[in-house]
Amino acid sequence: MRTLTTDSGREFKINAETATLTYLIIMDDTIYRTTEMSVEEFEDAGCWTGNDWADFLKKGDYYLVK
Repeated sequence: MRTLTTDSGREFKINAETATLTYLIIMDDTIYRTTEMSVEEFEDAGCWTGNDWADFLKKGDYYLVK
């Protein structure tokens, strides 16, 4: 699990789930899961910054887990 921070100080914990090609995104005790990604998308997302994940939560494909 990686911990990333945005420029504004928001903290994300990101966990790659290679078996399902998804990511868990934990922010402020809320857990999100991305929908299944293509192999290329999954590999690209592995290099994202905290700001990239914040943008993803604004417009990406994910759902609330908890």
